[in-house]
Amino acid sequence: MTLDRPHQSDELAKVKTWLEKPEQAEILGYLREMIRPTLRADQHEEFILKKARRFLRSTGIHLR
Repeated sequence: MTLDRPHQSDELAKVKTWLEKPEQAEILGYLREMIRPTLRADQHEEFILKKARRFLRSTGIHLR
């Protein structure tokens, strides 16, 4: 299933808001550790958001 751009950017904005909460610091730290050294710095945020979105989907957490 592919998402259209407006829906995808809205969904990633919700994921970003969720990650910014203090109680998600451990998850955010774990995701930052997953960044490959060869990944360009301008792609870090997108990488983290997409991995976090995958985590949320796999654990059944729904953001509103």
